[in-house]
Amino acid sequence: MIKKNKKVKLEDLANSIDLLARITKKGFDGVDLSIANMKYDVKEIRGDVKKTRERQDEMYNLLDGYVKSNEDMKQEFKIMRNEINSIKDVLKRKLGVEISAIGNFA
Repeated sequence: MIKKNKKVKLEDLANSIDLLARITKKGFDGVDLSIANMKYDVKEIRGDVKKTRERQDEMYNLLDGYVKSNEDMKQEFKIMRNEINSIKDVLKRKLGVEISAIGNFA
């Protein structure tokens, strides 16, 4: 049953308002703290992203160096193979010796 003409004491009203103000302040303080934590987390994440990008650049440079080195070795191998074939041709023509590399090279 609801009482319609209930008298509210001014003191009770003031206490209720004070209580509501304290609860609200705690809530907003918690929000402020949460925002501060989020700002800290974002700064930390940005630092991590920067480090990750730097590491990614380092890895790219290492991989690029490896690929270039591999290409240089392939080119050098082709040159050496051509030189060896030239030497084999000279040996075959001048000395009549044919060299072949057939066998088990394990």
